[in-house]
Amino acid sequence: MGISAQTFKKKFCPPPERGDDIYEFLYLNGDGKGGTWSFGRVGGVNAPLLWTSVLDSFIVRINLKRQGDGLGLLGLKLNSVTARS
Repeated sequence: MGISAQTFKKKFCPPPERGDDIYEFLYLNGDGKGGTWSFGRVGGVNAPLLWTSVLDSFIVRINLKRQGDGLGLLGLKLNSVTARS
């Protein structure tokens, strides 16, 4: 039968200090203007893991595209990276 999840988890000790912040997002298919969204083919089973600097860079690029499309900027800003004109 194996061991319980609770017993298995006790084998792992937490790190002595806090590690990096890591973010994730899901793949979605949809229309940003119409509001119709669904999980993409791979979004139902996985998501990329992004460290803060990578997510900041990703958000800058999204905001540059949104500016070009006449849409508002995303409000998320984790570090000092900002959208460039």
